[in-house]
Amino acid sequence: MRPTRETKISELLKAYPDMIEVLARYNKHFELLRRPTLRKLMTPLVTIEKAARTAQVDPNEMLAEIYRAIGEPLPPDLGGSSPALPSPDTSMPEELRGLPEDRRVILDVREQVRAGEEPYHRIMKTVASLRADQVLLLCNIFEPVPLYDVLAQRGFAHWTERRGPQEWWITFYRAATPAERSSAPSAASSPQALTPSPLVVDARGLEPPQPMAKILETLPRIAGGGQILALTDRRPMLLYPKLEERGFAYSTEEMAHGWFETRICK
Repeated sequence: MRPTRETKISELLKAYPDMIEVLARYNKHFELLRRPTLRKLMTPLVTIEKAARTAQVDPNEMLAEIYRAIGEPLPPDLGGSSPALPSPDTSMPEELRGLPEDRRVILDVREQVRAGEEPYHRIMKTVASLRADQVLLLCNIFEPVPLYDVLAQRGFAHWTERRGPQEWWITFYRAATPAERSSAPSAASSPQALTPSPLVVDARGLEPPQPMAKILETLPRIAGGGQILALTDRRPMLLYPKLEERGFAYSTEEMAHGWFETRICK
């Protein structure tokens, strides 16, 4: 294996298990890799380049350290430093200024992560329960870089603050387009119409046909309006005809961690 900037950390560690200690000695940020649960959570979606940027080290220098550890000659393109990235804009986004406290949903997963537990399910369930006007303030012991791409696919932008060595605060919010900003009335001038939160039905871990039965018995609760967000281990193919018979629309999306989310509405 010849590691590159695009190599996933999980692929690197699978090929070179001893690389955990090499990286941990190279930068304190990578000491988290020594913990199996965090390693499983962090590495599948993070490339070497993204990990280097998160740890605030040069990707080429990190790759050079990796090549020295595996005893392979450095590729020719690792002779110099990586091009400097533009400094990130750390100012608070316009959408978050003056945001009332009742529109901020705080989720602190630090103790859960320190206990070796994976917080992904809890985070995604909280995201699914957000009203259209609410934002999520997530507190973690490391910067959850893989989560940025997952939530960006759902229309969320993020603003990141590092307040301490193991205290990262990330605000996930629905970013308005320039046209929306210019046409939107101010909060003081008119109330904003709110979209009701979806009714979450978590049917993961159930054997067929229990997931379908659990979802179907919930349908009467949205017969007059609203939406169900059903979480299942498999794509619910047998559910679709039942929904169509009852006049419900649906859409299913496969999530990064392997389960499926189906949104159901009248």
